[in-house]
Amino acid sequence: MHARTNRGGGGPAPAAVVPSVDPRPARIGDAEREAAAGRLNRHYALGRLSMVELEERLDATFAAVTAADLDAVLADLPPPDPAAGVGLPVRPTRRGVLIGLVAHALAFVIGVAAMWSIWLLTWTGHPWPIYPTLGWLSGLTGHALAVRGSAPDNRLTDPLRLLFPCAAARCSAPHAP
Repeated sequence: MHARTNRGGGGPAPAAVVPSVDPRPARIGDAEREAAAGRLNRHYALGRLSMVELEERLDATFAAVTAADLDAVLADLPPPDPAAGVGLPVRPTRRGVLIGLVAHALAFVIGVAAMWSIWLLTWTGHPWPIYPTLGWLSGLTGHALAVRGSAPDNRLTDPLRLLFPCAAARCSAPHAP
């Protein structure tokens, strides 16, 4: 069989190629579904979706096959605002880091005192609390060194002033931690 050609004679003109209606027919993977689910969770956290809407949209998200399916799930929600930093990790403040160190030290003192008290009350002979004390002390030392290394001038300066900037009566202006 030979292909028929239309050379201006009678016969129909060749049909024009019609592009697909869906501009994004590409299939999606788990990474795209997870990203869309993350966006839905952020919109829920911001109060844009109710729990029922979130569940329905998450079901549709994980059932999505193409990018257009995901677009339909997210169509009426605003796009992510990169200037707002939504979803970016938040760096802890200096004060928060020091509060964590103080809490760690307080737990160390209470825990070690409890262990040594138990040992003294039971008097089992060998001072077994030395082992957990040394292990815990090494963790506390590492925490303190990490806090010290996070200081802008590489030293831990006046931690009580950073924790309680206006504890003294002479405090008149707020101090930046």
